Amino acid sequence: MQASDIVEIVVLTADSEFLQTLREAVGSSRRVWHVPAAAQVADLLTAGQVRILVLDAEAAPVPCSDFVLDLKHRFADLVIVLTGDRAAQAPLGKLISTGMIYRFIHKPLSPARAQQFIDSAVRKQAAIKPDPQSRQAQAERVPPRHGLLLGCVAGVAVAGIAIGALVTRSRATQRPATYATLETAVQVSPLASRAAAALAANHLTEPVGDNALELYQRALAQNPADASARTGIAEVYERLCARAQDAMLSGRLDLAQAAIDAARSAGVPDGRITLLQAELAKSRDQRRHETN
Repeated sequence: MQASDIVEIVVLTADSEFLQTLREAVGSSRRVWHVPAAAQVADLLTAGQVRILVLDAEAAPVPCSDFVLDLKHRFADLVIVLTGDRAAQAPLGKLISTGMIYRFIHKPLSPARAQQFIDSAVRKQAAIKPDPQSRQAQAERVPPRHGLLLGCVAGVAVAGIAIGALVTRSRATQRPATYATLETAVQVSPLASRAAAALAANHLTEPVGDNALELYQRALAQNPADASARTGIAEVYERLCARAQDAMLSGRLDLAQAAIDAARSAGVPDGRITLLQAELAKSRDQRRHETN
């Protein structure tokens, strides 16, 4: 494997158990760069071609929404995965539904579950066309610090390396002058706001008439150009698929089949349903072999 094939992932957390779970999950084709302080995140993102951030809500500045918006303003192609408890998720429902935050991971989680989320983030990042001019503009806004050139250290895979040794100087993230404009950009319709609240509460397809999927579909019917509604529907589909995968990981195969059926009924694309059915068939085969 060449150094250029390695996917760089920045993780902001003070939770050593969560960090260890991620390290176990990412595999040899991904490299985790741990930063313990929010002030170091922008420096590291600027220094290399890192486009995936795993953000622990407990380690993020308050309010977390401001921090996320600032990062997305400076790094538009950044894929942000947020982790925390349900209390941390609720205030960020709008940013999740609009795609500013790509995924929310509830803690605690297993390495297998973490791998699913990281794989999804890598696929999302790969689908985003890089914009060299945008990255150059970001570099001009936030000059890289000496010793922070990831390209020079991409081939060094020393376990337990301290990111503080790479960061010679950090500076606090400042609120951009265009924050108000960016904040306006993520405003959604009242119907989509209700949908975001339902999504934050994980009411994906229930109760009837007041669930995230139906509300987003109604918002999209009212305004076919509503990007937040399209993103919300995609997130509902991802969570329905994740329910099936969670059930498989925990060995509840009947529940996994029910989750797949629910995902199919909700309109999840046939390709995803086929993959889930194949995973379920494999899980059933493994169980038969184990019991024989």
